[in-house]
Amino acid sequence: MRNSRSPLTPTSLSRPRFTAPRFTAEDYLLFLRCPRSAHLKLCDELPNTGPEPGPKHELKFPVRRDRDEVREIARERRSLPPGCELNRLITAPPFEAVADLWYPQRPEGIATVIVREATSLKQAYLIESAFIRYCAQMAGETVTRQFVHYLDRSYLHGDELEGDALFISADVTRRVGLMYGEHKDRLDALRTELTADPFLERHRDTICSRPHTCPVCSADLTPVGDDHITNLYRGGELARRLLAEGYEAITDVPEEKLPHARQRIQQRTLVSGRPHIDADAISRFLESISYPLHYLDFEAVSSAVPRYSGTHPWEHVPYLFSIHTEEAPGASLAHQWFLMDPHHDQRRELLRSLLSILEGDGTVLVYGAAFEAGILSRLGETFPEQSAAVEDVTGRMADLLQPFNEFAYYHNTQRGKVKLKTVLPILTGEDYSDLVVKDGYTANFAYRYLAGMAEDTAADDAAAVSSAALTDNLVRYCTMDTLAMVKIMEELRSIVGRSRGEL
Repeated sequence: MRNSRSPLTPTSLSRPRFTAPRFTAEDYLLFLRCPRSAHLKLCDELPNTGPEPGPKHELKFPVRRDRDEVREIARERRSLPPGCELNRLITAPPFEAVADLWYPQRPEGIATVIVREATSLKQAYLIESAFIRYCAQMAGETVTRQFVHYLDRSYLHGDELEGDALFISADVTRRVGLMYGEHKDRLDALRTELTADPFLERHRDTICSRPHTCPVCSADLTPVGDDHITNLYRGGELARRLLAEGYEAITDVPEEKLPHARQRIQQRTLVSGRPHIDADAISRFLESISYPLHYLDFEAVSSAVPRYSGTHPWEHVPYLFSIHTEEAPGASLAHQWFLMDPHHDQRRELLRSLLSILEGDGTVLVYGAAFEAGILSRLGETFPEQSAAVEDVTGRMADLLQPFNEFAYYHNTQRGKVKLKTVLPILTGEDYSDLVVKDGYTANFAYRYLAGMAEDTAADDAAAVSSAALTDNLVRYCTMDTLAMVKIMEELRSIVGRSRGEL
């Protein structure tokens, strides 16, 4: 499959190609996944497809990368062995590798270490280590041991950050050795290819083997309809197998090939063109709700290096909540929210405010209870004097995701998705398009940007205005989440009412 662009686009012609680019471990990982993406990266044309705010977001934040901070902490540890070099560059043209730590071994040899911000040992890190070994051997060095340092999930931030305690050191020498032969052959072939084609120009129009899940290649595919097999609920490997068997439409798949009841519901709605409604199941859910009804949503920030005392790497730390309270069905709403000062740990104040609002009776309604319950549970552990009140709130919690996750309501245009931002426009015609902060990723980076600003920036009028505007946009986003639940509940009541002939 090929796209419609000419191999020589104006973009490629306008870029000087006098100097061959460096080909790094990151480029190699990208090449293994999608050669075309690797080509675009070498040409500095790769679109921003990750979670960090970029072209797809209206806001852009100069936020420090987690990987850079983790590496810096690892390099500043006091227990580095004698002769260790930091950030060692290994050149084996056209390849170039970097070992975060590089130190001599006895007998003669070298040990390499890469430091990563994840809390587990990933396959990609083994491939990076193999790339480093290849470059080192091409440069005449003998690598005898290889390590990956990654974050210890059990680490708890104390008053002082102890670098050694933050990391787990995994000796990956044997595992890298088992896979090295395969990658050496690939790198030998790639080296020959890069000699003739330094920018991998021949891959400019190549669509990779998994285009529907590739951020780059998917952009050049003809947009698929609701019926496409890649939209199958919990499709995964089944969808890939059905696609290989020649099934492109969900409606063409024999029912016996769809093992999940919800997949069969999805298929029937696509055939009929009408939503599936189980009014009895929706009614049972509504009857389980008691008033006053509190609609709750948290926004939480996470980072590789924990910022707050008693938190783990990548732990979700709540910094903002929104609560809409409805005393009776259809009654006017009361809205309250709390946003932590980005420069101070105000989790205690946040929890006290939340418990004060939710004190008493009534259901606490959330969308995706596992997240909110997890946030509350950690707050209860952190502040044990409030644990009983926290348990009371979680005990009154109900999950608005339930009727959608169980397909009590499923619309033929949902494409197998049940997220809040999918359900809201289908049921109500409303969405988040008018907001500046439109998603959780942007909210996370926005708050981290605020936290990174100096505390005295209020003295700078421009910075103060920017901070105030960003704060307001964060609150608007969280408020929209709880207001969206209110509107969805209104529609569910209407659905049940129509089914009973009450409307």
